[in-house]
Amino acid sequence: NIFPYEKSSVKEFTFRFETGCEYNDYSDTTIYDKLTEFSLLSRLSAAYKIKKKWGNINTSLSYLTYWQDLSKYNLNLNSSLDIRIIKGLSVTFSGRWSLVRSQINLKKEGASYEETLLRQQQVATDYSYGMSAGLTYTFGSVYNNVVNPRFDSW
Repeated sequence: NIFPYEKSSVKEFTFRFETGCEYNDYSDTTIYDKLTEFSLLSRLSAAYKIKKKWGNINTSLSYLTYWQDLSKYNLNLNSSLDIRIIKGLSVTFSGRWSLVRSQINLKKEGASYEETLLRQQQVATDYSYGMSAGLTYTFGSVYNNVVNPRFDSW
């Protein structure tokens, strides 16, 4: 967090770098003629969070890439707005957008119309996006979420 820890309960601007490995054992041959694959990958993320009495604003940007082929990457932007109506009750709006260039697990033969319709198989795409709205009700102890905010999941 670039802000002092004392301010982390009201605002955060964090950066995060992760690296790791991924092993895939496919049931069908992929578009890259693979049945198994071991990949090294890294993710760089930045997040900005503001907490006010009227609600919260969260925005994050992340970039994921595979080391064996840097042209395989994802760029993701996520935002959410929570507006408190009364104590414990909030209305939430969120949106996400992704530039997708890392679909290494697509089946070589492609997906049938039925598989696509039933969302049983991924299909090639260049982007992904979505929006949502809803109500959130939170109850319990005021101390139930007292943890280090740097451990929030992304």
